Amino acid sequence: MHAPKSPFLFWSGYLLAGVLLIAAWHFYSQLSDLEARPEHEIRAVGISSPMSLSKTGSQSAESVGIFDARTQTLMDELKAIADSGRPGEPNQRFLDKAAEIFLDNDYERRTRNTGILLEIMRPEDAPDLHRMFARMHQEGRDYGDEYARFATQWGKIAGSSALDFLFGQDGVIVPNWDTHNVLKGWAQQRPQEALVWALGNRSEMTGRGLDDPVHAVIRGLARVDPIAATVALNEHFPTPESRIEPTREIYIESLFGRGLATTIDWLKQLPDSQQAINPAGRNVFMDIFGRMRASGAPPDEVAQHFLTLADQPWVGISELDATARMFDGNGAAMMEQLASPSARGVMQDKFAGWAAQNSDGVGDWLNQNRSSPIYDLAAAELARNLKTLDPEAAAMWARTIQDSALKERATK
Repeated sequence: MHAPKSPFLFWSGYLLAGVLLIAAWHFYSQLSDLEARPEHEIRAVGISSPMSLSKTGSQSAESVGIFDARTQTLMDELKAIADSGRPGEPNQRFLDKAAEIFLDNDYERRTRNTGILLEIMRPEDAPDLHRMFARMHQEGRDYGDEYARFATQWGKIAGSSALDFLFGQDGVIVPNWDTHNVLKGWAQQRPQEALVWALGNRSEMTGRGLDDPVHAVIRGLARVDPIAATVALNEHFPTPESRIEPTREIYIESLFGRGLATTIDWLKQLPDSQQAINPAGRNVFMDIFGRMRASGAPPDEVAQHFLTLADQPWVGISELDATARMFDGNGAAMMEQLASPSARGVMQDKFAGWAAQNSDGVGDWLNQNRSSPIYDLAAAELARNLKTLDPEAAAMWARTIQDSALKERATK
């Protein structure tokens, strides 16, 4: 039999349990409340955000303002750094801050902070910063994205002197991409000056196997004035083949600056848009649908964009076939959309035109795509085209059509 318990011990145990229960409930309530609060309010009640690096590289449990500690420190110091520069002399405080930013293994923060600091760079600071990049590169720290930002900004603030400096280095081969970025930045601020430089150095640079510098000017101008960039494209690239790369430069800037619909409208207004052969247009066409494939775009959107471009004479049956193959398992679904009543008129016009240009090519496509949802529509247009040229072949193709309405169309 158990020994009797002391009343004091008995009630003390209950009291202690109650205190612990209340404490646990209070802590849980705090956590629940914090889960519903924005991060800046969480900081206000004294619970630290994850540890971050201060400007000296040491860990700090505090987060200042709306950024992490390192970025906030940069923002707080930015004006003082800018004000410390003296005309005609490199700003040592600016260079020291750049060196500090580069010693950050957080890629996203480092590239962001580099971009912020570069906003206050002056022409006097750029050569020494270039030399810093060169030294770091020799250590194995190449900082490709950061240097691209730097070269572009250098072009914006001092395009001519930047290129004079780069090409004036003894024994140094200036990479194509560095020249491109300087010119791209220069063209965003002083496009005519940049174009004059590019045209004046074009023959020498291309003769040495370097990129055509006018491409970079086209790209920079396209960021601020796509219409002016298109005028320059048409003026300085006289052949369809020479227009492939500069067309792509404007296309990329337009796609990210104005969206796909506006970019397609722009593409359809280029000089080669009404030609049967348009290598620049086809290059952009394949890139558009390549990006849609990579993003997992649904078949109806793919079909809609194809239909938007289908009125271009250079969009041939090879473009249709390439697009369907590009989307693998979704190719049939895209074709179903192209065979739908809303798309039928456009596709009938296309197949009629293709059959008139190359009936054998359409026949080959049909033989390779007998299970395609758009087979009947295509066969009907081929049969209609062959009716006077080769009635026997026309009848043969008409007999392969399953859709009664399309079979009737084929024999009319």
